[in-house]
Amino acid sequence: MNVVNLGEVYYIIARRKGVDVADFIIANLLKSPILFIPADERLSLIAGRIKAFHKLSYADGFAAATAIDLNATLLTGDEEFKNIAGKVKIEWL
Repeated sequence: MNVVNLGEVYYIIARRKGVDVADFIIANLLKSPILFIPADERLSLIAGRIKAFHKLSYADGFAAATAIDLNATLLTGDEEFKNIAGKVKIEWL
């Protein structure tokens, strides 16, 4: 998971359930075996290219860029990723 998307998870939970719940969930995520990928220059440019040519949010562009860069499968239930289904491996939740 890209750290940009970690921030996205945080703000969504904080808005819906409050900051205390978001803090608790993020603390547990950080202890999990999930690999958190930093948002470096290279991934920023890949995400920007994805955003420029596909109807995705910039944060979703980071998720796609990370999956492409790592040759990984993107796990999502977000319908917006249908726009790039041929460019990244997606497992739909």
